[in-house]
Amino acid sequence: MWEKINYGVPQGSLFGPLLFLLYINDLLRTTNNSAIPILLADDTSILIADPNVDDFQSKLDYIFNNISE
Repeated sequence: MWEKINYGVPQGSLFGPLLFLLYINDLLRTTNNSAIPILLADDTSILIADPNVDDFQSKLDYIFNNISE
């Protein structure tokens, strides 16, 4: 199924790398001390760890809600 893409960077464009960096520029600000963001080129990982399952779920929800906003 085809759908309209509302966000992103045009692939192959001359300004693609610059637009991508501007697009993810604030990503590091959305995390707090409970998460470690790792950015490498166009790959992003966010590490979250906690031995308590409830605290882990709480941290996970907090980070993903901030990212989606």
